[in-house]
Amino acid sequence: MMIEDWEIGELFRKMRAKFRDECVATEKVRQRFFDQVCGPNIDTHFYVGTVLSHGTWVILGAFWPKNIVAMAHRLCNRDV
Repeated sequence: MMIEDWEIGELFRKMRAKFRDECVATEKVRQRFFDQVCGPNIDTHFYVGTVLSHGTWVILGAFWPKNIVAMAHRLCNRDV
């Protein structure tokens, strides 16, 4: 599935300019995406749409608030 999210694209452009290597930039974006946007304490939601003429779904954006349930569980079960 293709990601059309403007922020992800801009992050890639910044990483490519910083490291001057597309492979490194791609890995940095992938790392940030899986650590920050889809991390274990995050409740990720994707905005998706379709390109009807091609029958293809694309990710238009993401919303990633902290997962309140996971955070509460950690607080209640931590060693003090």
